[in-house]
Amino acid sequence: MKKNKSSVKNKSLTCPGCKGDVYDSNLKRTLGRKVWLWGTVSSLKKEDLIHGNFQWACDSCFESGKALMGNPDVQLYCDFDPNLAYIDLEKTCEKCREVYVFKKEEQKYWYETLRFWIQSKPKHCLKCRQEVREEKQLNNELSILLKEKEKLTIQDMERLSEIYQEINKPDKSKYYKNLVEKAKRKNS
Repeated sequence: MKKNKSSVKNKSLTCPGCKGDVYDSNLKRTLGRKVWLWGTVSSLKKEDLIHGNFQWACDSCFESGKALMGNPDVQLYCDFDPNLAYIDLEKTCEKCREVYVFKKEEQKYWYETLRFWIQSKPKHCLKCRQEVREEKQLNNELSILLKEKEKLTIQDMERLSEIYQEINKPDKSKYYKNLVEKAKRKNS
């Protein structure tokens, strides 16, 4: 059964931001915007919101600050619909399993400033993302220090001991601590 245009036009949508019913009169900031869709620049219609996977919001959400306007012209998308709006999204961290909020401001930064692909989403909460970054940074530092083991200074060995302590490898930490003490005795 084919839907006629008037049934789609009168059909209400549920706003992803406020979860309220929304009609055309409360979609002035969203409908009619020109975006690159399916190989051509098109003006958005209500049907696009109904059948697409856009992140959008009603005018009331924009006015209340619950949503930020998205700028598809600077977003990277190809086989995904652009973000017309940014609203806070609840997600579950894959590392700590805690629920966290992927804030609208952070999304706008990700997709419009850093220009991450629209389909990319964070896997971890902010705290766990910082921990992962710190772990990578420590591993990089460790790799650089261990690259030429035979040229390690006392300061390098002290730093190795600290890093191994931070990444919970007490035996290796103790090993480098002993090397430091040995080198200091040798130099005195």
